[in-house]
Amino acid sequence: MALQDAIESGFIDLQNHNVTIENTDLILSGESIHRVLEWLKLNQKILIIFFDQFEDLFSKELLFPIFENFFRLAYEVDSLKSNLVLGFCWRTNTNGPFEHPAYGLWQGLADKRREFKLDKFSSQEASFLLNKLSGHLNQRLNAKLRERLKEESQCLPWLLKKLCIHVYGQIKNGASQNELLIQQFNAKSLFENDLEKLGDQEKICLEYIAKNSPADIFELTEKFGNLPDKIYSERRLLNKVGTNYTVYWDVFREYILSGTVPTMPWHYIPRTQVPTVLKIIESLQRKSSLSYDEAVKSFGYAPKTFDNILIDLQNFFLATRNQKSEINIKKGLENATEYEIADYISFQLKEHFLVREIYQNIAPGDYVTTDKIRDLFVDKYNVLHPQNEITKRSLETYINRIIQWLIFSGILESHPRYDALFIRPKGEGKQKGIRFYDSDSPDEQLDLLT
Repeated sequence: MALQDAIESGFIDLQNHNVTIENTDLILSGESIHRVLEWLKLNQKILIIFFDQFEDLFSKELLFPIFENFFRLAYEVDSLKSNLVLGFCWRTNTNGPFEHPAYGLWQGLADKRREFKLDKFSSQEASFLLNKLSGHLNQRLNAKLRERLKEESQCLPWLLKKLCIHVYGQIKNGASQNELLIQQFNAKSLFENDLEKLGDQEKICLEYIAKNSPADIFELTEKFGNLPDKIYSERRLLNKVGTNYTVYWDVFREYILSGTVPTMPWHYIPRTQVPTVLKIIESLQRKSSLSYDEAVKSFGYAPKTFDNILIDLQNFFLATRNQKSEINIKKGLENATEYEIADYISFQLKEHFLVREIYQNIAPGDYVTTDKIRDLFVDKYNVLHPQNEITKRSLETYINRIIQWLIFSGILESHPRYDALFIRPKGEGKQKGIRFYDSDSPDEQLDLLT
């Protein structure tokens, strides 16, 4: 019970006091709870108890009795006007179906509750969470890793939390912060990593729980034996709520059921030029895999330079790097032609914020200048990253490089006579899959990003 936890943690200083529920119809009426509420009032402290994934109570009618208990508790809290606050977390647009018996009760509480929409973290709020991560790790977070976590999460609370959990687990398992800088940091790849750890039967069990959440533990045991307990205790992918299991996170549950994550614009900026990346892909296609040290040595790049190339490969899902520092080409691309690679990259780029802006502002078949692309980039980038200022030199590098990727992927087409003029093709660009750009020194290009 949350009240007992508050005592044992020292928040409420009532030593050896045990909280008991004496009346399930009037939970707060018992003497032991009354003493806790009096202590909070006298010491001017407020205890807030949050119930997460509250929308689960609307998912099944058989859970209606539990909702009724919440309903009565809410009225008790409101009538007592004490220093106890109840909080309920639920996903946006979750109000429950009209026909659900709990719907009317929930709407009846409208005048007794206040709703707060959780927006993106500010840069300061994100920094506060990252400072807590540093505290749990007992080590200072690398400045570049902090910035990358902010950028990749776009300061979305749910995604930044997931990334922090991932980083914590990786470092506790022996990874260095520098190694984490060249890992994929996006929700889909992290969820895929969660599922890869499961056996086939565990995946079937997890999907069943996602479909039937909250799922009765006794029913699950009859159907799957000890698998649910294993997924809960060892894999840590489930929450235990009374006699039910739920998927540990509603966003992950959605991914299990639909294979999708919440739509958000991709804002990754390539760190190298297309020919540099294709050169590594060609080598991976010939050798299947490369060790990190072997790759750095054979290509003659400085480690910092190759790290940035590897970040491009991973963010475009072209290659992966395992815990043994082996670099492997993405499955399905082992024999891909450059056109097929361009097609694959095009699929990734269609969610990019700049591509979305181009699609919204430039009609198929129309011309677009470098200046217009720059304006579209800056306007949207400033919305996504209000705390970050781009220098003029960095901006030109970003624009020139990303235009190259857009041309190679067929999203834009270069004008045959004018360098600063491009076409949004009606289908795909004529230069799609063609490697015709000279690659400048990667070290020189990457100085701006490292």
